[in-house]
Amino acid sequence: MKFRVYIYGGTCIDVLNIPLESDVDTLLDSWLSTMKYLEPAQAMAIPSFDEDRRGVSFSPNVSWKDYLKS
Repeated sequence: MKFRVYIYGGTCIDVLNIPLESDVDTLLDSWLSTMKYLEPAQAMAIPSFDEDRRGVSFSPNVSWKDYLKS
């Protein structure tokens, strides 16, 4: 996994060494594993998948909800 921070404050996490050469199922499984690993930090949004696992929407986690209220 590679992690980069950009000058504008954005971040990029590559969940595979060569993500563009991976099949969709491997990429999704790696992404889900990474999200589960990062979940305790409460820094990532909470994904919610469609039945076919091809569509996803996101909700803010507790930390973001608290931040947005302040």
